[in-house]
Amino acid sequence: MIEVKSPSTAAGWIKHEKVIAYPTEGVWGLGSLNKKHLIEELNKIKGRDKEKKYILLFQSIEHAFNRLEINHKLKDKINKLSKSFTTIIRSNTR
Repeated sequence: MIEVKSPSTAAGWIKHEKVIAYPTEGVWGLGSLNKKHLIEELNKIKGRDKEKKYILLFQSIEHAFNRLEINHKLKDKINKLSKSFTTIIRSNTR
């Protein structure tokens, strides 16, 4: 394991499609880009069932809107909540 203190170094590893470990408030998290081969690697590392869902984090509301199909009514609600600490759960079913 290589330990670094620079967020830009960790960001570079993510951009180069590496899986990283990072500290959270109480436990260590594992993360990567949302690409099939990296998700498979995370599942292997964690011993996780491939059917179990993951949390996706976006750098901004706009980025989430560009990556997900979200109707205008829901976008308006999300924009109103965007200035608060809010978790939004979106079903993957259509």
